Amino acid sequence: MKFGSKILSPVFGLIVTSLSLQMFSVVAQAGDLSIFDSRRPIAMSKDEKTFRDFYINGGIEHGVKKDMILTVKRRITLYDSYRANSPIEMMVDVGRIKIIHTQKGLSVARLYSKFSRKDRTILENDFIMVGDKIDMSTALMETQMKRKSAKQSIPAPAPTEQPEPKKMSQADFSSFAPAVYGPEKPPVEMNSLQ
Repeated sequence: MKFGSKILSPVFGLIVTSLSLQMFSVVAQAGDLSIFDSRRPIAMSKDEKTFRDFYINGGIEHGVKKDMILTVKRRITLYDSYRANSPIEMMVDVGRIKIIHTQKGLSVARLYSKFSRKDRTILENDFIMVGDKIDMSTALMETQMKRKSAKQSIPAPAPTEQPEPKKMSQADFSSFAPAVYGPEKPPVEMNSLQ
């Protein structure tokens, strides 16, 4: 029996060490809110509008409230193959979600708005997906969001009158006889030049 206990002892030690490291990493990541599931019902007709629900791994214990607007970010890992540098991580804004339900340990949200990629980094998948992180520092209630967007809206400029475009004849596009005409000279006919 001594032979078996010598083999099992190192294996048992490795298993215990592995499990304790996994438990430590789970505890360390418990503060990060992220999307862990996404569901959408099947539309029964072309005209039926369906919503996609995003399930978040935190709720009221993290300060999440109903009607709260949160920014969703995605971690992108970049590699500098030119200099063979180690990977660099970057957080990119994906969109905003609105919390529709919250409880202890779980929140459910729906898409509120997507960010334009015009002034932001391009994403391979330009939609919210499982694994995206929730940025609680950007939390606003929906009423605050509406007031903020109303203050930032700029009235459209008044339309200006455009001058009527000058009418052209075929002679204007001819390389043989450029037309110079106005009210005193009629347009030159192509047949009259030959």
